[in-house]
Amino acid sequence: ILEINQYSSENEQLYRCRNAAAWKCKDKDGNLVVALFNTSNDERQVAVDLRIYGDEKAYTATELWTKAQCSFKGEISVALAPHACAVYRLEEEN
Repeated sequence: ILEINQYSSENEQLYRCRNAAAWKCKDKDGNLVVALFNTSNDERQVAVDLRIYGDEKAYTATELWTKAQCSFKGEISVALAPHACAVYRLEEEN
């Protein structure tokens, strides 16, 4: 997480609404990083559909706090506790 803070590029807020936000950047190796934020007082599902931004690729996503991995194409979604976040490093699948 500190490495992303110090060396990321192409930082961009994807959206922010009353209860959620999403942000993306590239890490120092050029991998896409996506962060999802629950800004509400309740647990909620937070998602971003990368197809909206023209990204049709399939990815393996590693959540940087827990190291949990999943694969997805298009939309990444996670249930988050109140005021929690999830930060994913995405690597393109072959």
